[in-house]
Amino acid sequence: MHGGGHDQRSSCDPQRARPGAESTRDRHRLVQLPEPRRTEGQVLRELSNYCIQAHPSQEETAESIRRAGLRPTHTPAMLITRPGLPRQLNKIIHLPQAERIKSFRLLIALLGTADMRRRLQDCINGCNHPWHHL
Repeated sequence: MHGGGHDQRSSCDPQRARPGAESTRDRHRLVQLPEPRRTEGQVLRELSNYCIQAHPSQEETAESIRRAGLRPTHTPAMLITRPGLPRQLNKIIHLPQAERIKSFRLLIALLGTADMRRRLQDCINGCNHPWHHL
């Protein structure tokens, strides 16, 4: 308070509010809405799209099965080794619920394996691949 003992600030002024209180306007300004939740199927579809864009080799596909801790006889592992990667990934993302964790681990490993090569070879001077910014 200055001079005459009367505070000229507005009642919405956060400096005038009691300690620890915020104005409604300030609370709304600070709130950040979370990104919408994705379903498991949406996450698998997005990962499969990134895998296709990373262009994994057959060697990287085999390595991703090992890195994911899957046996070659697990359904996602069997599918990913067949010809026609986009078609096989589509089958993987539509597997039953019981296969989702194995599918997720495999797609993460596949993207990580193929992306490592891409970063070292193709992206060494920078790039715009969206999965580098996840």
